[in-house]
Amino acid sequence: MTNAPETNVADTIADLLIEVNTENVTISSALALSSIKASNKATASKPRTQSSESVTPVPSSPVLPAQTSETSSPRIHTLTLDTPKITEPPDIPPPPLSEEELQEIEQKRLEDAKHRKRVLDELLTTEKSYMKGLLIACRVYAVAMKAPTSGCGRYIPRIFSNLEEVLTVSKRLLVKMTVRIKNWKPTSCIGDVLLNALPEFECYKTYLGNHHVAINTMAKLTKKNEKYVAIAGVNRDSEGKDLAAYLITPVQRIPRYLLLLKDYLKHLPLDHPDYSTTSNVVDQFAKLAELVNSSIKKQENFKKVNEVARSFVNVSKEIKTMIKSDHLFMREGQLTKVCRKTTKKRNFWLFSDCLIYGEKVGGGENFLLHRVINLRKGRVVSLQDSADVKNGFAIISGDKSFTVMAETLQERNFWVLDLNEILTGVRKTGDTCALVFGSSGGEEAPLWVPDKETPCCMLCKDQFTMLKRRHHCRNCGRVVCGNCSSQKKVLAHIEKAKALRVCTSCFEGDTTEKSASSKSPKAPPDDNGEELLPTSSLDAPTDAELTAALNDVPDENPEVPTTTTSTTPTAESRYTTTNNNSTRHSTTHPLTAPATQSHHTKYRSTHST
Repeated sequence: MTNAPETNVADTIADLLIEVNTENVTISSALALSSIKASNKATASKPRTQSSESVTPVPSSPVLPAQTSETSSPRIHTLTLDTPKITEPPDIPPPPLSEEELQEIEQKRLEDAKHRKRVLDELLTTEKSYMKGLLIACRVYAVAMKAPTSGCGRYIPRIFSNLEEVLTVSKRLLVKMTVRIKNWKPTSCIGDVLLNALPEFECYKTYLGNHHVAINTMAKLTKKNEKYVAIAGVNRDSEGKDLAAYLITPVQRIPRYLLLLKDYLKHLPLDHPDYSTTSNVVDQFAKLAELVNSSIKKQENFKKVNEVARSFVNVSKEIKTMIKSDHLFMREGQLTKVCRKTTKKRNFWLFSDCLIYGEKVGGGENFLLHRVINLRKGRVVSLQDSADVKNGFAIISGDKSFTVMAETLQERNFWVLDLNEILTGVRKTGDTCALVFGSSGGEEAPLWVPDKETPCCMLCKDQFTMLKRRHHCRNCGRVVCGNCSSQKKVLAHIEKAKALRVCTSCFEGDTTEKSASSKSPKAPPDDNGEELLPTSSLDAPTDAELTAALNDVPDENPEVPTTTTSTTPTAESRYTTTNNNSTRHSTTHPLTAPATQSHHTKYRSTHST
């Protein structure tokens, strides 16, 4: 009995394992499989004798060892597949540098060292020149101004500030740098010298903060004091410069320090002992340079504010206050303002907390101040284009509200962005909306309705004529006649101490418009508690009555009606009696139609009620 089936099964299993695990089987596993095949072939070639024990034949299909009989199962080797270990490649040392590369590195190192020495020499030279300029300012100009005959002694603190302290700091720094640079070596350091001197540079902050005051003081003295002009100019000891040129040098010195130190650090190797210290010094001087830039901007802003203030021929209290306080100038330009009758070109100046506009007068750069608008509260609205308004926006505040137009859309957006940044803290243009006149309520001044928008009074509907003039209610912005706006009321958000003209509706707290057919409002009662005649129901006086009233001559019928319900009022009933025994006519007679309350024609009656 042969054992061929057993051999075929073992060969098949070995071949399958090799095909499936070709990529993962290691060399040792492959050798183990080969040995299994060789042993199986050797066993098959030897003749086997029939033993007394029965042998269970091996089935043709492969079975697991647990399912075969213990007495007749073939010997199968268990395979262990080892996962290959991933090992990091060993560190390969870089190839040695060639002679040329080594020479280039050495050449660059020497050039950097020479460049650093040139930078330090320039730092030392400029420090000597800087200190000499401070000496001239303090020992020549300040001493000359202290003389009793100069008349400028009281201005020295405002002009020179703490310049003596700045001079002392420069002297100390110059001595330390001279000692260090005189014995300079490639491995020497300069950063520690500057780092130790940094606390003394605090005096620069005081000088920089006062410099714009010094510039303004010198500008005033140049116009008014001839002795100061003679002292502050160029003289034989000033080396061709005037006082202003020397006073600006501390402002210019800090950026010069920063520029030279950055150049020094750029050519300093990373492993140099001075690198970390110098890097720290550069950061500190960068902060001082930011303060210098802020001081320069403040000086330029101060100059611009004074320039704007001096351009007005009528300087108001607000302008004088603006000069003394810190107002940040932001924008200026010419805009077209929508006025009550027409549009007019106006020049506008925008500051950090107010808006100024005025009218140009003469052929020069002089302006007539119209208004200073406080921007602590308010808003700005971009307007949709219409037949009358192009590239417009509305400025709404508690003091004044109006509409303006820019030449281009881009210019309009710039104005809106700056105004929104002041009012809300956010630079935005916002959505555009249609122009709506009138009041939005609250503590905002209304947008006045233009005169051309309505031909008649918006309350009583009477037509406006050459003598029946238009007036605007300061509270709601409506166009009304004199009869419908004869009252005055204090509007605290517009004018705290002055009563302003308001319409009848706003005076009585009624927000609805009165039509001509509606019931006329009742007049306030007199001292006896009786209601007076409504002013809108009176007829115009005759010429005789007008003459009699003006000449203070009593009428033929001196009796005054005691009731207000008469259907045919007499001459005396056509006037409204006031508490001071005076009467006022309030109809639309051409001779007596009022323009404002202060222009009403008043008549004195010879009879009191």
